[in-house]
Amino acid sequence: MGGLNDPITFNWSTTGPKTITVTAANIKGEVSDTHSLCIAYGNDGFIKEVRSLDTNDGGLPNPAGISYSFNTNRFYIITPASTNSTSTTIAVMTPYETVIGSLTINSSQVNPINIAFDDRAKRLLVMDTGANQLISIVAEATNGLLDPGAITRFEIGALGLQQPQGMIVDAEGGALFILDSEALEIVRVEPNDQGSFEATTAINEGRVSRLNIGAIGSTQIHGLALNPTNKHLLLLSPAEQKMYQLNQSGQIITTLDLSSFSLIDPQGLVFGFSGDPTDNPAKINLYIADTGFAPQNHFVYLPLIINNRATTIQARPSSIQSYLPVPLGRVMEFRLASAACD
Repeated sequence: MGGLNDPITFNWSTTGPKTITVTAANIKGEVSDTHSLCIAYGNDGFIKEVRSLDTNDGGLPNPAGISYSFNTNRFYIITPASTNSTSTTIAVMTPYETVIGSLTINSSQVNPINIAFDDRAKRLLVMDTGANQLISIVAEATNGLLDPGAITRFEIGALGLQQPQGMIVDAEGGALFILDSEALEIVRVEPNDQGSFEATTAINEGRVSRLNIGAIGSTQIHGLALNPTNKHLLLLSPAEQKMYQLNQSGQIITTLDLSSFSLIDPQGLVFGFSGDPTDNPAKINLYIADTGFAPQNHFVYLPLIINNRATTIQARPSSIQSYLPVPLGRVMEFRLASAACD
């Protein structure tokens, strides 16, 4: 109880939505008003699983690279290829697990994680690290299918990338962001007026900059996503089972714990419209591609019966691969927020 101008402090031990009801009374009567607020999670952020997309029925058992077009509401997915492959196949998928088409392109060495869609120029970008090229493929404006007759290759060797492990395009300005995990930096390349990312010219014209992300302290990172609502950059640290969210100065804004989601081999990540039909159509969620492959530095425990007693044996996945069923991956959709009640 207090006067009209007396401050009152409330303390909560838990995060999430809170409600305060204020009542003022005098001899003439009383009036009440209710206020809602949210107690944020702070630096740990908030992440919640929304759903799991089964890509196996569409012939994509192990999704690794993933990108998304807000224009057409389409995903572009690449699965790991064999070591000596000279081509890369890109599948086009709806948010409801239907593969509507694909395109195979000639390539020398493509890491599936290095894929990004450019909504501004209506094109898909794929990095061929073996050829030091960025491959641009125009997408059809209505259904998002890739045009095999509209492929351009940009020379990017001058960027000096050591270990490219993810990329994304800012839909507003068209800038390309490339994660170089070995150098612990994100390379930003702005296209010229014709949409070219040719590296030597971009460097000479001052369209290349580098963001130091040494604050993370580990080179065991990959995947890169750009949150369109706040321009924060997200990347994965599978060994720590964490996801880092950075501002565009390289500072860590939040660290998200992924240990409760049973991710096996998370690779690419991208933002896209929510696939939950009950959400606001403008709601944006995060999608992570998980190949389902057990990392080779992990152990698999197999059941074994000796003298009628059950036990287990420990083995590396590579040593027993021929005896195991083909692992199946998935794409997982998450709701991401800085507060529990967002």
